[in-house]
Amino acid sequence: MSTITVTAASAAKKFSTTTPGRLKLILTAGWIIAALVCVITMASTYQRYHAVKTIGVDAAPSVVAAQEIKVALATLDVDVANELIAKPGAAQSTLEDFNKWTTALASKQVDAAQNITYGDAEKKPILAMQTASYEFFMAVQQARDAHNMGNEKAAIAAYEHELSVLNNQLLPQANNLEQANSSQLDATYANQHGQSWIALGVVCATDLAMVALLFWAQLYLRRRFHRNFNPLLAGATALSIAFLALTVYSFGNQMNHLREAKQDSYDSVIALLGTKSEAYLANAAESRYLLDPDQAQLQEQYFFAQAAKLANFQGGMTFDQALVNARAGRVTPMAQFSGLINNELSNITFQGPEYQKRYGYGEGDVATAMLAGWQQYILIDHKIRQLETSGQHQAALTLCLGTAPGQSNYAFAQFDSNLDKALTINEGEMNRDTALGFSDLALLPYAAPIVSLLLAGLLFFGIRPRLREYDI
Repeated sequence: MSTITVTAASAAKKFSTTTPGRLKLILTAGWIIAALVCVITMASTYQRYHAVKTIGVDAAPSVVAAQEIKVALATLDVDVANELIAKPGAAQSTLEDFNKWTTALASKQVDAAQNITYGDAEKKPILAMQTASYEFFMAVQQARDAHNMGNEKAAIAAYEHELSVLNNQLLPQANNLEQANSSQLDATYANQHGQSWIALGVVCATDLAMVALLFWAQLYLRRRFHRNFNPLLAGATALSIAFLALTVYSFGNQMNHLREAKQDSYDSVIALLGTKSEAYLANAAESRYLLDPDQAQLQEQYFFAQAAKLANFQGGMTFDQALVNARAGRVTPMAQFSGLINNELSNITFQGPEYQKRYGYGEGDVATAMLAGWQQYILIDHKIRQLETSGQHQAALTLCLGTAPGQSNYAFAQFDSNLDKALTINEGEMNRDTALGFSDLALLPYAAPIVSLLLAGLLFFGIRPRLREYDI
C-alpha cells in the first residue's frame, strides 16, 4: 500500500472519529443540505410557476381566443342568413350586429396573433384564417349585393360559397389553433399533476434531512460537551421547520388553485364556448331552412343534429323534467340527458353567497336559465317549421326574425345571455385562480436562498465555539 493511500485513510479516519472532525462533518453536511434546500425548492417553484404560466397565461387564453373566433364566425353566418331571408333594406339591426361581430372577429384574431407561444403550430392557422377571411367577406358582400338587386338565385349561390369557406377553411383552422394550445395545456397539466407530489416529497425530504441533522447535532453536543441547549442550532431547527411549513403550504395552495383553474373553470369555459358556437351554427341552419326551399330538408336535418349536440333526451326524459331537476340542484344522468348543456349542469362549481356577491348570480342559476331558454327556442323552432310547411312563409319569417317575447330571436337571446353569464363566472374564476397560483409561489424564490444562508450561518456560529476549544 502506498504512503499516499495510508495518509489519506488516516486523515479520513481522524476526520470521522475525532470530535473536531465530527463537528466539521456536521458543518459540511449542513451546508450541503442547506444548498440543496435552496436549489430543490427553487427548481420546484420554477416548474410550478411554468405550469401556471403555461395554463393560465400562454395556452388557455389562446384556446379561449380560438373558441371565440368560432363563435364570431358562427354569429356572422347567422347574420348573413337572417339578412338574406329578410326583404332588402329591412334588416338594419342584423347588419349592425354583423358589423359588431366583424370587429370582434378581427380583435380575436389579433389577440391570437399577439399570444403566439408555440411557433408554426399557431402561426399557420392564424395566417390561413386571415386569407380565408378575405374570401369569406367577399362572398358575403356578393350575396348581399345580389339580394339587394333582387337576384335571389345569385345571392344563394354566393351565400353557399361563404358557407363553404366557413365550414371547410375557417372553422377547421380555428380548430387547429385551438388544438395547438389545448394539447400543450393538457400535457403541461398532466405533467404538473403527476410530478407535483414527487417534487413536494423531495423538497420535504431535504428539509426533514436538515431538521434531523440539527437534532442529531444538538444531541451530540449535549453528550460530548455536556451542554443542554444550543440556541443557534435550536433557531436553525425552528427556521427549518417553519420553512418546511411555508413550502408545503405554498405548494399545496398552488396545486389546489391550478386544479381549480383547469378542472373547475377552464374546462367549463371551453365547454360553454363550444355550446355557444354550436348553438349559433344551429340558429343559422334555422334561417337557411327558410332561405332556400331546395335545401330545406338538408338544413332541417343539420339543425336537428346541431340541436342534439346541446340537448338530447332518452329514456322518457324531457325538457320539463330536466328543468325540474336543475332547479332542485339535481344532476340528470347523461344516459337520459346528453349534450353540452348537461355537461355544464353536471359541473356546477360556483354557486352560493360568495359568487352571488362577486357576480350577482350563481353558476347553477344561470345554467338552469340557459336550459330554459334553449327549451323555448326549440319550441318556437317547431312552430316556425309548422308555419312553413303549411304554406305560411311570411308568418314563419316573422317568427324566425322577431325579437319580441315569444319569437325566435328573443328566445335565443335569452339563452345566449345566460350562457354569457356562466362564461363570465368561469372566466373570472379561472383568472382569479391563475393570479392566486402565482401569488402562492411569489415568496419562495426569495425565501429559499435567504433561509439557506441563515441555516448555514446559524449552523456555523452554533458549532464554531466548540471547534475553537480544540484550537492550539
